[in-house]
Amino acid sequence: MTKTTLNIFVIGILLVSCTKEKYKQISQVDSFVLNEGYFDHEFPDTVTKVIWEKRHQNPIKILNLFSDDTLVYLSWPIIFFVSVEDGEKFKEIELNSLAFTAPIFYENNFFYSNESNEVISVNKNTGMQNWKKKLSSSIFNEPVISNNRMFIGCSDGYVYELDISNGRILWESKIGEFPTTPLLYKNYLISGSKNGYLYVLNKDSGELQFKIPTNWMISNRPLIHNNILLVPSGELHAFNLDDGFNKIWETNFNIEIYHSPSAYDNTVYFGSAEGRFFAVKTSDGSIVWEKEFGVSILEKVSLSKEKVVFTTMEGWVYCLRVKDGEIFWGFKDKSDIPTTPIPFKNGFIFGNDIGELYFVK
Repeated sequence: MTKTTLNIFVIGILLVSCTKEKYKQISQVDSFVLNEGYFDHEFPDTVTKVIWEKRHQNPIKILNLFSDDTLVYLSWPIIFFVSVEDGEKFKEIELNSLAFTAPIFYENNFFYSNESNEVISVNKNTGMQNWKKKLSSSIFNEPVISNNRMFIGCSDGYVYELDISNGRILWESKIGEFPTTPLLYKNYLISGSKNGYLYVLNKDSGELQFKIPTNWMISNRPLIHNNILLVPSGELHAFNLDDGFNKIWETNFNIEIYHSPSAYDNTVYFGSAEGRFFAVKTSDGSIVWEKEFGVSILEKVSLSKEKVVFTTMEGWVYCLRVKDGEIFWGFKDKSDIPTTPIPFKNGFIFGNDIGELYFVK
C-alpha cells in the first residue's frame, strides 16, 4: 500500500498526522432511513475548526436534523432542541423514564420505548405525555411510522401495529426473537431476526407471507435501494423485489456486519467488525473499492453526493471519496462516537459517549 500522509486532528486536544498504514491507531427523524443514508448537504473537504460544542453528563445517543435547521438530540434524560447555526438551545423536554430506543418524531409528537416495555407518545411542543402502551417484552429497536400507524417489534418476537393517536393495538404477529426495525415496502412489512430469517408480513393484517433463511443472525434493519433488498446477516445479501424476493447475490468477504448499510447511485456502502470498508455494486455484488482500517466499524454510514463518512471504535471519524475511496480526512475524538455524523452547510455534527456534541467545519 502506498504511504500517503493524511491530516488528522483530535477534537479539543492537538493536531497530529499519520499514514494510511496506521488506521488501527487512528423528514424528520426517519429521513435518514428513507433516504438510504444519503444527505443533500455536503461534507467538508477539510476539517479544521469547531464551530460550537455542547457538554452534558450523559452520552449523546441520537441526532436528528429537521427541515427548519433545528437539531434534536438526546442526552438522557433530556431531549434538546437547538439551532444548528449556533448551537443555541430553545427548548428541552425531560423524559420521565429511561429511553431504550431513540425518540422517533412524527408530526407534532415523538415516540420512544422504556425499560418497562412501554411505548410512550409525547407532544413535542408541550412535553406532555399523550399515551403509553405496555407491550409483551423489551423493545430494543426503533419503530417505523407510516400513515398514522406504528410498526414495532419486541425482543420475544412479537411485532405490533399501533394506532399512533391512542396506542391501540391493531394487530400482533409472532416472528423470530429480537426483530429488527421494520421496513415497509408496498403492502409488505419486512423484518429480520436473531434466528437468521427474514420475515415478510402483510402490513395491514400482520399475516406471515413467507420467510427467507440467511446464514447468520439479522440484527440490523435491511435497506431497499432501486427495488433491491439488502440484508446485513454476517455477509450482505441482496434480493430482487421485482422478482419475488429471489436472491441475486451475497458477499463472500469473510466478514460480520453490525450496522444497516447505506446506498446511493446503485452502490451500497458498509463497514465490518474486522475493520474493512466496502463500496459494492447493488446489481451484482462486485466490489467497486475496498479499504482496510483495522478498527471495527459498527455504526451506520453517512453519504453525500461526493463523500462517505463513518466512525470506528476508539473514536475515529473518516471521510472518503465516494467514487474511489480516496481519503479526504480523518480525526480521532476523545471517546467512541455512537451517533451517525450529519452534514450541514459544509460542516457536520456528531456526538460522543462522554456527552460532548460538536459542529465542526
